[in-house]
Amino acid sequence: MPEWRLSACRAAAVLVLCAPLCACQRGNEQLDEAALGRQLRTLSSLAAEGAFLARELRAGHLSPSFASVHLDDLAEDTDKARSEIAKPAPSQLEPRHREAQALTEQLVQAWRTTAMARNGPDAPLQQREQAFRRLHDAFDALEGRR
Repeated sequence: MPEWRLSACRAAAVLVLCAPLCACQRGNEQLDEAALGRQLRTLSSLAAEGAFLARELRAGHLSPSFASVHLDDLAEDTDKARSEIAKPAPSQLEPRHREAQALTEQLVQAWRTTAMARNGPDAPLQQREQAFRRLHDAFDALEGRR
């Protein structure tokens, strides 16, 4: 076997054996101050998008099919952020971490409620818009931008 093939096989074997170890170690990472801030900004943006979407739905500017797909995408993005927020945090971040988790759960619930309200009367969508605005402000305040 040529020397370069043998080296390539060895390198591939090392990658195959190390990949699971790296994945396990990555899953044990703690949420630091910078990562928490990034997730709070992401969640704030998602909440602002929710307020915009509810307002546009109420105004009749969006087709139901677009709104449905967009709501699903935003809920999926929120789930990704929720997974990051679920990581353990050091004790000095614990109060903010708990509040971020609670707000994230409220945002998840807001997506569910909005998905159910999108085909109904305007009043529930106006309430959803206000709920998303409150969440946007709460995420900003927790992140320290307000």
